[in-house]
Amino acid sequence: MLIVNTHLLFPHNSSLCLERLRQVYKILQYIESYQKDNKLSSMPIVLCGDWNGSKSGHIYNFLRSQGFVSSYDTAHQYTDADAHKWISHRNHRGNICGVDFIWLLNPNRYRKLLKTSWSEAVFALFKYQLRRASLTEDDAFAFLKADSDGDYITFSGFCEALRQLNLIGHCYGLSVDETNDLWVQADIDGNGVLDYNEFKQRIVEYDMVRGKR
Repeated sequence: MLIVNTHLLFPHNSSLCLERLRQVYKILQYIESYQKDNKLSSMPIVLCGDWNGSKSGHIYNFLRSQGFVSSYDTAHQYTDADAHKWISHRNHRGNICGVDFIWLLNPNRYRKLLKTSWSEAVFALFKYQLRRASLTEDDAFAFLKADSDGDYITFSGFCEALRQLNLIGHCYGLSVDETNDLWVQADIDGNGVLDYNEFKQRIVEYDMVRGKR
């Protein structure tokens, strides 16, 4: 088996949520490269550490979408609804929390393509930021449309929305390549704009963990 130990950044502000996703993405990329470089067949993977995030967070859902399960939940037969039943320590703010996970991956378990899973995790964060801004579904679509003349979202409007939601434009924000990849994932029919149906499928209704709408 492969065993990895880590300690993710604490989310002191919303801009670090994206960087934390990127840290996990890089860990999983490295594991894939290590297996390929050493010609290793599929094997159990154990990810340990202080993840500085709860079962309701983006990291938890991202890893679940890749097929990982929490060993503590498995041992106690806990579901996502049981998040309040366990703690690992008090954090530096004095809050009681459960964030020290031991994640397990069964090598026979289905896994999405890592890049696809990463894009979906970022879309989930995007959706979360829209909700924090108290935008309804229609308001969010209008927000992304910006100054578009038609009933669709342009790439420039999409980028401006990312900037206003603090997802680009600073040292922890999405890079140009990451932004372009996100746009390609969102533009399902590849016509260069996002209509309302694409907006709903990619941002409003998609369930990252279950992979369905």
